[in-house]
Parts: sequence; structure tokens; C-alpha cells
Amino acid sequence: MGNLITDRWNSLTLKKIIFIMSQVAQALRFLHLNKIVHLDLKPENILFLKNFAIKLIDFGEAYHPLVPY
Repeated sequence: MGNLITDRWNSLTLKKIIFIMSQVAQALRFLHLNKIVHLDLKPENILFLKNFAIKLIDFGEAYHPLVPY
């Protein structure tokens, strides 16, 4: 029995990869339009939900010009 995550990634088709990356691009566009910079975008900060839907997490390093530090 293999690792579920590894097995799932190894079965990615080009169509699924494009779907995932388009979601990442849409999320970054949303952040950009709201003047938010994530500053810590990496695979560990992308959660995968059912059907390969994604959520960006860990905004601890994020920057927004209206939020004081």
C-alpha cells in the first residue's frame, strides 16, 4: 500500500495540473487586486480539498499597506 499523497500526485494529468495552477493564479490575482502580497507562497502553504480545489494558507508574512506592523 503506497502513500496516499504520493499516489495522488503521481496520478496527476496535464488537465489536473492546469486546473490546480489556474486556481493558484486566480487566488494570487484576488490578493493582488486587494493589495495583499502573500510573501510565503510555497507548496506547503497550498491546501488541497476534494476534486483538487485549493486554498492558500499561512498569511503570517503577508503584507497589506493599510495594516500596521
